[in-house]
Amino acid sequence: MIQITEEMAHEEVQKWLNHRGVRQSKRDALQNSIDSLIEEFADGTLRLDEDFNIHQTLRFPLKNENGDITLSSLKYNSRARQNQINLAMSNVKANNGLGMITAYISALTGVVKGLVDSMDTEDHKVGQIIASFFF
Repeated sequence: MIQITEEMAHEEVQKWLNHRGVRQSKRDALQNSIDSLIEEFADGTLRLDEDFNIHQTLRFPLKNENGDITLSSLKYNSRARQNQINLAMSNVKANNGLGMITAYISALTGVVKGLVDSMDTEDHKVGQIIASFFF
C-alpha cells in the first residue's frame, strides 16, 4: 500500500464525490464518512483510478482452506445501475440493514455476497462507508 499525504487524499475524495454528483447537503450529513475515506486513502488502503473507480486493498485478505489468498482487493465501480442493486438485494429483507449494505457492496464490486460476508469487519467497514454514498 502506498501512503499519500492527507491533502492529496482529500483531493482524491473530492474528485470522487464530484464525479458521483454528491450534493453538498449529503456531504454535510456524511462528513464523518468523508473523513474516514480521506484516512483510508492517506494510508493507502484506497486508491482512485482514472475512471473514478475506488480500489480497496484488504487489510485481511480472504484465504481458502489451504491458506491460499482468494480475495485481496475490491474494485468499487463509480456508478451503479438499479437493476444491479435489485439483483444483489434479492433475498435481503428490508429490516436487515447489514444485509442491504452487503448487497450494495456486492453490486458495486461484482463480488458475491457470500465473500463480502466473509470479509473481516475492518475491511467490511470500509466497504460500508463507500456504499453509503449510493443510498
